[in-house]
Amino acid sequence: VHHDCHPGNLYWSAGRPALLDWQLVRIGEGVGDVAYLLATCLEPEVRREAEGALLARYRSALLGAGVPAADLTDLEGRYAAHLSYPFEAMVVTLAIGGLMDEAAARRLVTRAAAAVADHDAFAAVLDGPARGSIR
Repeated sequence: VHHDCHPGNLYWSAGRPALLDWQLVRIGEGVGDVAYLLATCLEPEVRREAEGALLARYRSALLGAGVPAADLTDLEGRYAAHLSYPFEAMVVTLAIGGLMDEAAARRLVTRAAAAVADHDAFAAVLDGPARGSIR
């Protein structure tokens, strides 16, 4: 997984989105990148409206490519647990300073914090994410 899917690492190539800055690449769950992307790229109102359909579409794309995928309720729980990381990453980015424009970093912290709150992400980490959180 990319593990750093925020708007500053996105660009367009031949009309398609692409990612740069692959220094954090690692083995992990793809839904973690989905959580990072949605939590940081979308305003909370837009994310709340779209995330259920986007997760379902992500799952369908996995299945369509022959990749085993969790049922949607489990996937939603995994998504909720993974929302804790973009929040942490953006807080650290803001605290270190100089890695990103401060106003942009604050905006991403605010977006990620809203996602954490919306899905009780810390409970999903502590209690296990095997519960759906998208309404």
